[in-house]
Amino acid sequence: MNGSKSHFNPYIQRNDVYAGDKQKVLELKAFNRLFIPGSSLHISSLETYFMPRYNQESSISYFWKAPSAGKRTYHKNLNSRGNMDNVPGGWFPSQQEFTEPVVGSAPVTVKGSFWQYPLDNVLSGLLTFLGGNWWETRVLKHNNSFISSVSAIGHLKPDRNWAASLDNNLVCKKETPFDSYFGYDINTQHTSFTKESVDWLLKELAKQPQDPYFPVNASSLSGESCLCYNQTKTYTFSSCSTPGSVLKWQVSSNLKKTSSNGNSITVKAPNDYRSQGWIKATFKNGVELTKEIWVGRPKTPTRLTGPSKVNTGALVSYNTSITHGADSYSWRLPYPYDVVSNFNYFARNWQMRNTTGISLRAFTGYSKKSGYVQVSGRNKCGIGGAKTMYVQHSSGGRGGIPIVFNDSSEETPQNFDAPEILVYPNPVIDEGFISINDRLRRLKGDRQYPSSIYGISIVDMANKELMTKKYSDNGQQHVSLNLSGLSSGQYLLQIRTDLGVYSKILLKK
Repeated sequence: MNGSKSHFNPYIQRNDVYAGDKQKVLELKAFNRLFIPGSSLHISSLETYFMPRYNQESSISYFWKAPSAGKRTYHKNLNSRGNMDNVPGGWFPSQQEFTEPVVGSAPVTVKGSFWQYPLDNVLSGLLTFLGGNWWETRVLKHNNSFISSVSAIGHLKPDRNWAASLDNNLVCKKETPFDSYFGYDINTQHTSFTKESVDWLLKELAKQPQDPYFPVNASSLSGESCLCYNQTKTYTFSSCSTPGSVLKWQVSSNLKKTSSNGNSITVKAPNDYRSQGWIKATFKNGVELTKEIWVGRPKTPTRLTGPSKVNTGALVSYNTSITHGADSYSWRLPYPYDVVSNFNYFARNWQMRNTTGISLRAFTGYSKKSGYVQVSGRNKCGIGGAKTMYVQHSSGGRGGIPIVFNDSSEETPQNFDAPEILVYPNPVIDEGFISINDRLRRLKGDRQYPSSIYGISIVDMANKELMTKKYSDNGQQHVSLNLSGLSSGQYLLQIRTDLGVYSKILLKK
């Protein structure tokens, strides 16, 4: 009744679901033994499929028997109400019923008199002489919808999606000709009975009118999904959403019931419990519904991942887990930090983009401030406890800045404080120099060589590229820069080497 396609499958002794649109539900293959041990010959196949969705065409069956060509049958679904093979309702084991007698028989047998079917009987005798033949089950989805729920209750508005839920009071809504009915939230076998359904039916037959029995949707009990400390709220069932009046109301230990009637309940959160609560309604016919409510601020996040050692002037990422009771998240960085729309790659402070999600992208700045990265869950009641990680700047830390040169190649800085690369004078007036110390070396073959500079780029505080230079294929270990055209200020110098890209802060007088 709630639109589910699930059912308990007695053939596999567990919950199952109807096959999907166009899905193969049965495949049987026939084989004959050969003289060679362990070998067989495929001699026949049989396949069936569920119907496609409305206005689509697909294969619904296939049959092949050696030596003839196989035959596949196609069909277009012209039923605007959907696919009747897997619509919610009573199920019937059609594929199982078909498979059992087929698998228990021989694919090729003697038919009538020899002279009436000479070729078939000669073939049967030959295959039997070779070792016999048999059927194998390759695919078997045992059950399919037989009588849909919409049809079973005689729905008075049948021009609808028959796979949609019926979890409301159809008698109250005048959508069924019956004065009551019984249906579960899981599809049951056609004409099957349970203790609950038998008890309900016997009372009806004994002229004891029963309320409709159907699964009530928790969303029918309208009200806040979160209650804060000392807050009182009323929860009410919407019209025609229940089987009748509520016989009994119950609440979890972190909630207090202040009043109730047959259609609503008022509860209070006596403390900031930071835990899951619930309201349970039991109706006169035994149907039960439980609505979950979070009480108080969120719990403390259980996980915070990301680097505990970072490069200076680097981009880093941190992540937390989904936290109970949280609908958003609050982040903090080592103090002082700034919340920005776009990163300033020359800033001294830590920076982060404004976010309320479980992931954070941050810039570590150049002040080398160490401290705590913190994340807390947030809801309408406030901010919960913080999960923390102590983070410090380190030459062996993690993180990088995407550096884009004019040739559109993109690399990530390996180190932002590399002492092997010297920029001087710094501050600079007109002419500056860059040198690579011999200690910064690359491996070529089985020998080490001093690293080289292959290109430089100067970027201003608005992240605008002002100057780019490239050097020969062999690179340079010492380069000079004419900076007379730059205004006084702070710039980011990006140095590309055969070991990666390095960044330095450049001050211009």
